Amino acid sequence: MSEQTPATAGPSFTQNVYGGTAAQAMTVTQNIGVQADQLADLMRQLRGLAPTLSQTSQEDFMADVEVLEDIEQAPQARLNAGQRIMLALNTAPAAQAVVETLEQVIGALGG
Repeated sequence: MSEQTPATAGPSFTQNVYGGTAAQAMTVTQNIGVQADQLADLMRQLRGLAPTLSQTSQEDFMADVEVLEDIEQAPQARLNAGQRIMLALNTAPAAQAVVETLEQVIGALGG
């Protein structure tokens, strides 16, 4: 009996969640994010959509793409850039698949 571990002690689990969320408990740590290759592919797609926007919007759009891509930026700055990109893509033709991936990235940044 003297060697029993307390009920609060126990195994600790870490889970990485990409593109969604999972339940969290006291002994569970979860890292929510987007896989690096998924983010790189998204950035290529966003750059490819820039020409479909007006010339004035393209400059702002590309500046936001740079902020979103830069992992050294504060999460809030990246989240804001992602939201502005989403707004710009609402007017772009054939952007639905990119919007869905971008929603995952924004969801990961927003926690």
